[in-house]
Amino acid sequence: MPSRRTVVAGVVLVILAGCGLAPAPENEAAPTTRAAAPPGDVVTKSLKDVERFWGQKFPGLAGGKAFQAVRGGYHPYTERKPPPDCGGEQGVYQPNAFYCPSGDFIAWDAQSLIPQLQKA
Repeated sequence: MPSRRTVVAGVVLVILAGCGLAPAPENEAAPTTRAAAPPGDVVTKSLKDVERFWGQKFPGLAGGKAFQAVRGGYHPYTERKPPPDCGGEQGVYQPNAFYCPSGDFIAWDAQSLIPQLQKA
């Protein structure tokens, strides 16, 4: 059974990818124009939703064991403010999102990745 952090990280990455990459069904009318939420808000709200879901479901799937949220926090980053170091490796800007097992944190590119996903 994968660790709960691996499950959460996988779900978060799927959510981040789903922030705009899935095409709308062809028979669906075009959505009205709306202002995009700030990138940090979208990701933070998504992460809170994922934690809430697993907080409820995990004990039933893990024999009563409680779900533990990521302890190292959530870190949006940019070229000027790179991600935290992970596993002894210096944080370097990349337009990506990742989970750091040694620091037990999730980091994502708030400069390019999330805005591109929102735009798409």
